Amino acid sequence: RSTPQQGDISRVINNNKAGIKICYQRALLKDSSLTHGKITVHVTMGLSGRVKNVGIDGPPAFLSLQPCIKDLVSKWAFPPSSEQYEADFAYVFQGNE
Repeated sequence: RSTPQQGDISRVINNNKAGIKICYQRALLKDSSLTHGKITVHVTMGLSGRVKNVGIDGPPAFLSLQPCIKDLVSKWAFPPSSEQYEADFAYVFQGNE
């Protein structure tokens, strides 16, 4: 086994991004000022493809989403690999979309 193709990693991210929107909508109900922002999510996967670590960078106001997003992303299943690997993706929040 080798490191998964970028397309396979992107497919997992894109198939699961709807959950991040739910985290955002919940946060928006508590804080209506979270209208525009961008976060970057850094994910580390183990050999089995299970998520080992999730890190989030973004504006301080959006860090309130961190527990929800970390919990969500930690359950995603990525392709297995012969070595640990990482992926980053950005998510842009734009109000009540």
